[in-house]
Amino acid sequence: MEYGFFESPKGELQAFAIESKNPICSVIAVSSYLHISLGNFLHCALSFSDILVEFGDPGMERKASELPPGPRLDLRPHDIERRKIVNLLLIMGFRFLTAHELTHIVHGHTQLRMQHNGTASMSEAVHAIVPNQSEDSFTLEMDADSGATLESLGPFLDGAYRWTVGEETAATLAKPQNLLRLWMFAIYTLFRILDDDRHTRRSLTSSHPPPMLRLRMVLLTMEAFLAKRGETVLLDSLSELYRKTFIDVEKAYAYIVGRNNYDLKALTYALSSEGTNRIEAIRMHWANLRDELEPLKTCLGKLAPLPVAGPIQSISGQLTKRKRHLYRHYK
Repeated sequence: MEYGFFESPKGELQAFAIESKNPICSVIAVSSYLHISLGNFLHCALSFSDILVEFGDPGMERKASELPPGPRLDLRPHDIERRKIVNLLLIMGFRFLTAHELTHIVHGHTQLRMQHNGTASMSEAVHAIVPNQSEDSFTLEMDADSGATLESLGPFLDGAYRWTVGEETAATLAKPQNLLRLWMFAIYTLFRILDDDRHTRRSLTSSHPPPMLRLRMVLLTMEAFLAKRGETVLLDSLSELYRKTFIDVEKAYAYIVGRNNYDLKALTYALSSEGTNRIEAIRMHWANLRDELEPLKTCLGKLAPLPVAGPIQSISGQLTKRKRHLYRHYK
């Protein structure tokens, strides 16, 4: 298989794959807006002294209360180590994005689209579709996010890319909780940028699930992946890692758009009973759609497993309980 990325005349980053057994070129487009926004957000976030305080020397950075009012879009960290952390976060985020696009291809999503609609192209820009296609579209996005989670998280937990930082930060990253914290920060940031301040539920004619609902499904996949690897230390640390990460990203978002106060409203729908029911519907539909994809996936494809019977556990109950504490203590 030949695959790669190129930038289109419309400013989109496009993934492509050509299989030797199939002359059709599958193409997926994602706007370069997200790549640029991610870089700007991370540079600005690490420029504040109370964001990701475990990394580098946050004492060299700015306090939001000392900056003039209005959006802060052009900040860069003073500390060299924190600049390196930005680069590492960007690698994490971009690896997730590229793995998501290639998962669409190697898992047979584009071939399924060809069978259903007569086209092998998929757009990552949210768009309206007919209601009877939305369920399939939501479920394929879940599978692509699941594949991206495994392909982006595993290498970092195994020590990849530590060469991008200095010796002091490398020692900090030797602690797996800190690696996971950075990965969660990068992925939460991606979906927070997509969500903006809309906190939308999205109708049955939307091509993509709400961003923060996708984040919750990614974190469910992350927990299952950690459990399969036997990462008991990380699993035991998740409560505190969630708390720190959610607060840091929401605080950074508020600072960047010019607010000194933050909240966790972006998580409200994702953690609601309505959001839980939506995830359950996607999981159940996957049980039907997976059989169609199995013969279409390539040799590189490894489809998400079938859902385990019973109610959604883990992050569902944990975060719902913690959400009350977070709102009470940090609102």
